[in-house]
Amino acid sequence: MVTVEQLYKAFGVLADAKDKAGEHEAEYRLFMEAVKGSQGEKRLASQFLTRFFKHFPGLARETINALFDLCEDADVNIRKQAIKDLPTLCRMCPQHTVQIAEALSQLLASDDPSELGVIQSSLVTLFTINAKGVLEGMFQYILGEHDAEDEENIREKMLMFLTHKLKTLPEDTLDKDTEDFVVTQCKKVLDDVTKDEFIAVMEILRSLRSMSTVQGRQQLVDIVTEWAELDKPLEASDPDSVDRFLQALKTTAPLVSKNVHSKAFTGYICDHALPVLDQLASADPDMNVQLEMLKLFAEISEHAGELENLDSRVENIYKRLLEYMPLPPENEELSATEEPKLKFSFVECLMFAFHQIARRCPQFLADEANAERLKDFKLRLQYFARGVQVYIKQLRAALQGKSGDALRTEENKIKVVALKITSNINTLIKDLFHSPPAYKASITLSWKPVTTKVAGPAQSTTTQQTAGQKRITPITYGSNGSGPKKIHKEDKVLYSPPGGKFSQKAGSFILGLLGCEKIRESKVKETFSSYKTYEEDKPVGRRKVSLMQSGGEMRLEGWGCLFKTTSCTFSCLCTRLCCLLRSSFTCMAMELLEKLRQVRSYYFLTKAPVSDSVVNVFLQSHTAQLSCPSVGEYTCMASVNIVNLGNVAQEVTWNMRNTAEFT
Repeated sequence: MVTVEQLYKAFGVLADAKDKAGEHEAEYRLFMEAVKGSQGEKRLASQFLTRFFKHFPGLARETINALFDLCEDADVNIRKQAIKDLPTLCRMCPQHTVQIAEALSQLLASDDPSELGVIQSSLVTLFTINAKGVLEGMFQYILGEHDAEDEENIREKMLMFLTHKLKTLPEDTLDKDTEDFVVTQCKKVLDDVTKDEFIAVMEILRSLRSMSTVQGRQQLVDIVTEWAELDKPLEASDPDSVDRFLQALKTTAPLVSKNVHSKAFTGYICDHALPVLDQLASADPDMNVQLEMLKLFAEISEHAGELENLDSRVENIYKRLLEYMPLPPENEELSATEEPKLKFSFVECLMFAFHQIARRCPQFLADEANAERLKDFKLRLQYFARGVQVYIKQLRAALQGKSGDALRTEENKIKVVALKITSNINTLIKDLFHSPPAYKASITLSWKPVTTKVAGPAQSTTTQQTAGQKRITPITYGSNGSGPKKIHKEDKVLYSPPGGKFSQKAGSFILGLLGCEKIRESKVKETFSSYKTYEEDKPVGRRKVSLMQSGGEMRLEGWGCLFKTTSCTFSCLCTRLCCLLRSSFTCMAMELLEKLRQVRSYYFLTKAPVSDSVVNVFLQSHTAQLSCPSVGEYTCMASVNIVNLGNVAQEVTWNMRNTAEFT
């Protein structure tokens, strides 16, 4: 029997040999013999075998088998030590990943939580070393033939492990080739799976990056379609057959969209499920299998795509819908307070599906040959609408003034859902009551969460409403279902800047003009504060304007200049004047206006000075016009439109003649 001292001595020999450790095979074999020793020898053997494994490729098989023996030891600590050491072999020699992954995955059937955690950690480590090798090893066991008892437990544990761990791996762990391998293997697994295994396999496929695209989701729908065996008729009396089809529907519903259609499933329900809806058998006595089928049908009908045999399939939906929408009594009228016994949940599903699919076949109700059908349908709609509206009034009265915790009770939760159902039906009935029937209404099914857009006006979809929020308009036969006239919104109130004594000390600013070269606010402020001369970047002449400010007094000195950018300091000054007047800086504005009136300069570079220039200021609402009289043959007029005083956005239009003289 190998002792601990012998193991340490052999370890020293191999460690000292370094790269020539492969020449000491006898010492290495001592480690393999120690696998049959006591607890201390076994733990050392596991560590030493993995340490020098790469130096003895000829003994790889024997070493791996020795470690496998330790993984099945009676002592849980020894098993955990060997399980931790196995990934080290794969890091040195990745070609052994498949064999080791298959062995480790079989240990997932362990009942010890601590040991199970070590096993899962080792498998995750293997994924970082050779992901495809791990998957090959696991699927090799899943698809293999084993004893019934072992296979049922271990196979399910392996699929559950992949379901939970694949989605947590880093994105670059599985490349395209590896993901294609997973898809291929999963298709093979689906040939013979239980319900739970099917759910696990589909979760594995949905966790792949390639399946997040439109093409990937379409591929998932095709896989489910093939598994559901839609080429065979539905055996309504067989609970397993019905349950299998329902599970396929539940998997398909979240995958379909405007680009991924549910054509195959929608057509199958119309042809095979609706005619035998009353005969459907359920494996779960607590589940209403008929209502569950109709809910899934309603969900996928919105994205049915281009259906074949559309007339016959719409008729199947219509016939089933009429069974839940009775005609009004012939000899007596329904009183306003009497509540008809109607199945609202069934009607919501069937009416929504009819609304979605019949829009592709509008002649089903609108054609002249179907006038009697439309008349009968409207009678049923009107009768049903009266019962719906009575129920809505009762629900709103019951929920009046309740919010928060009061709405979270079981009784009120049921009432809230009932209100959603009846509101949806009421919206659809109004749409179908048009002449001809319209298919424009958009609702959110009562059992689905309401999606709200971040921006934009409120949607027209039906959502939960509080009591007393809206009076119900009764639907009468002969009306076209149109609602009341829309009330136009009032004109928006434009922004008005603040005024008063607290605005007197507001800082000065001049903003650039749209279409012209921008004037930096910081540069203008610097000019005002330091009494420096502010000059535009591209003057044609040498004239310049200085804007001075000291305390609450502003003055204008110098001359105005026209620039090649059609941006003029004079226009900025006039714009500033408008802003001051609109901001109630009356004293400062009048001072500035007086300075403008006293300007005597070579305005616009004219050859003769302008004497007694007059500036006329017209303030009308949000518009100010600043004009200068003609000077010889040169004329200029600036129109300043203050669109939004909140942002002080100005638009300046210059109208000049003989501009060639200025450039």
